[in-house]
Amino acid sequence: MGSPPLNNSGLVIVGVIGNNLFAPQFNKSIYDFSIPDSTRAGTLIGVVSAANPNPGIGGSISYTLNSTGSAVIVDPNSGSVYVAYQPVTSGVYVYTVTATNSLALISTATLILTVVSINRTPPYSSQPLRICL
Repeated sequence: MGSPPLNNSGLVIVGVIGNNLFAPQFNKSIYDFSIPDSTRAGTLIGVVSAANPNPGIGGSISYTLNSTGSAVIVDPNSGSVYVAYQPVTSGVYVYTVTATNSLALISTATLILTVVSINRTPPYSSQPLRICL
């Protein structure tokens, strides 16, 4: 220390702005939807939803599917899942849905779509109808 001592005191206020250090969290790990194969393109079949543990900075969430040309599309803002085209071939389709916040932190969930074949052929018999009284 010198003579006179060189020091000073004062009040310092430090503000901490919360960072969104946590990835979005889906409400379910598996979303399971079932539709008939006659479902028209553009039909809403369900919603995937993720919550942000730290809303605020980085708080907005967008949704994407891992596949292009898939039987379904997801609205990037709402998580609403729609039929992409019709007719959809019967079977089971499995996709990965990704939720991304504005700080590029991600979370994934599985979307399973079961497309059920609906019989549209009227009953037919090659034998004449016999009625016994």
